[in-house]
Order: sequence, then C-alpha cells, then structure tokens
Amino acid sequence: MNKKIIFAMLTGIALLCLSGCASTGGAKSESSIKKEIKNSEFLGPKEGALLFGHNVVWSEFLQQNPDYGYKLYKTNWRDESTTIVLVTIVNNMTFLEPLPVGSELKLYKTSYYSGNTHYTDYYGIAGVDIVLNKPGLFFYGDNYEEKDRAEAELKALEILYKYFKGTGSEWETEIVNRMEELKNAK
Repeated sequence: MNKKIIFAMLTGIALLCLSGCASTGGAKSESSIKKEIKNSEFLGPKEGALLFGHNVVWSEFLQQNPDYGYKLYKTNWRDESTTIVLVTIVNNMTFLEPLPVGSELKLYKTSYYSGNTHYTDYYGIAGVDIVLNKPGLFFYGDNYEEKDRAEAELKALEILYKYFKGTGSEWETEIVNRMEELKNAK
C-alpha cells in the first residue's frame, strides 16, 4: 500500500514540475489568422512585412505613413510557459498582421500584468518607432546582444510558426527557412 501512495505522490510531483501552458490573445485568434491566410487576405512575404518580437508587451501600433492611411493595429500574442521544480520559464511572442512595405509604425500602447495589477502605458502618436523597409519577416528587438538576438528571434519564430503551420502559405515557408537559417548559424 505504501508503494502505491509513494508512486502516486511522485507522479503528481513530476507532473507539477513538468507542466506548461499556453495562452493567446490580441486582435485575432489563431484559427481566424489561418482562415485569413487560406483566403489570401494577408499580404504575402514578397509585398508585405510581418513585424514580430520576443518577450515584449506591445498592444497597439499606429501606422503613420500617409500613403497607407493612418490606422491603429492591435497586436496578436502568445504566451507559453513551462514550470520545472517551481520555476516558471515564460516565452512570449507578439506580432502584427503583414503590412505594406513602407509602413511607418509608432508604438501607441502596451498592456501587461504584474501580479494581480493590470498596467497600460500610452506613448502618444508623435514620431515613428519602426519603418518596415523590406518585405518578409521583420524581427524587432533593440536591446539584445547579437548572440542573444538570434536566440530570441528563433524562440519567437518557433511560437509564431504555430499560427502558420499547415497553411501551405508563403509565410509558413518563410518562417521555416528563417528558423533553419538561425539554427545553422549556431
């Protein structure tokens, strides 16, 4: 009897130590993004730029290039966490739908939780933070050393890939190729 109780307790502890979870949010769900990709509602990687970041709390960007009109874009995000012996490792990725090359973006708002408190920071509309000056994937993170930047980009791409996996889209191919490029550079 004692062996069964000990085995059950050890199994429970092991499950707690190796548990993980994922949450998504933002402007669109994963399934609606896949639907839009299949319906060709997203710009492709030859004419659009897909902005993404790792462990950032972007909520909304204002597109300020007059050629494309002024528009507020809400970000999509996904958090993934793993708990190992009471230590939780959190990875998150935030991205915007593909926008036309030449889009000029100003970070307008960030929202995040710290404990039970929700914080929202507004940055206003003056200036431009990011210019999407080339088509394809556009990783943004200005506070990384070169080695850490590549690792952060790879982690973000691995999470981003889940939105495009199985769509057969050019974006799926672009993401896979970039992940391979980063892995081979190590």
